[in-house]
Amino acid sequence: MVFNTNIRAEGAFVSSYTTIDPDFCSEFTEIDVAASRSKCPSFGDIGVIIDDSDERHSITLVRNNILYPLNFYETVTTAMSTLGSKKMEWRYPMGDPQHPVAMLVRLNVGTNDSQEQQVSYLVVTKITERQICVVGIIPPKFNQNFLARNMADQAYSMPCRTTVLP
Repeated sequence: MVFNTNIRAEGAFVSSYTTIDPDFCSEFTEIDVAASRSKCPSFGDIGVIIDDSDERHSITLVRNNILYPLNFYETVTTAMSTLGSKKMEWRYPMGDPQHPVAMLVRLNVGTNDSQEQQVSYLVVTKITERQICVVGIIPPKFNQNFLARNMADQAYSMPCRTTVLP
């Protein structure tokens, strides 16, 4: 399910949104009692899988039958985390939704073991012909969405993250 298409933003890129609402995703693998995978609606030729393992969420994108695990527990945080929104944002050149350059998703990260307190980050993932990986994390601030979109629009030349938040 794609909605809110062609939201105009700064520059030559626009956004579309797809849902990651559990009501529109279907669980297809229960790895064990504490882990599962759900398939959510695709964006163009990119499939979306939500990984839920021991109260840590992540996303795996799929293109041409190749899995691109974003491994938020290795690239964002080792803390307990949940997807913080029921949608994900896709950035692409205006008029060319078949070639997304980035995906943004909100991730709520627990600041203690019970997750009573959370910090809401925006995770920026680049999408190129050969790579799909996390390139940045935008912490909460007044212009968080603007900063995340700006990073997404420049993500092509950014290196993949290999470390978690301090």
